[in-house]
Amino acid sequence: VARRLNREYAGEGSASVYSSVVVYLRDPSELTRVSGAVRAQALEIRTSGAEQMGLLVTAITVILALASGVTVLVASLNIAHAFLALIAERRGELGLMRALGATRRDVAAVVLAQALAIGVIASAAGLALARVAALGADHLARTRLPAFPFKPDAWFVFTPGIVLGVAAFGVGACVVSALVPAARASRTEPASALSGGV
Repeated sequence: VARRLNREYAGEGSASVYSSVVVYLRDPSELTRVSGAVRAQALEIRTSGAEQMGLLVTAITVILALASGVTVLVASLNIAHAFLALIAERRGELGLMRALGATRRDVAAVVLAQALAIGVIASAAGLALARVAALGADHLARTRLPAFPFKPDAWFVFTPGIVLGVAAFGVGACVVSALVPAARASRTEPASALSGGV
């Protein structure tokens, strides 16, 4: 691979000439010993760049995780608010269900079943949109970005495990966000709801 990349980017005569070598250690505690052995060969060694890159990747990962957490929190609050508004609009219907013999558990189950259905549909739609956007970004990267070493064929990964995990998380977040509205709906009193009281 290195010889092919050298021929491609540094010219035909540079196939077996290397300006650097990347060494991966199985045991990080061996870094000092390996560094000493490399320097004993009168070669230059650089570890700070890798450390800085590792810190940068960690910082970006933390920032993206925090942003994702805030996004999920805001989405959960929006879902809960939407279900509370829905329950307020359907108060008479919920009171009628209770008057006809539905238990509090039955009413809560209806609300949670609706949340489950919405979560499944929304997660499927979100995954489909993400897949289309990823295919578009990959196409732009292939056609617009110049060739560079180790340029990936695809920038986004959609393995079955990731897809199932995202779908489960989306459905779970929707159902959990509807727990408080479901509990409030289950406390609807038939008499007050049917009479229009509070």
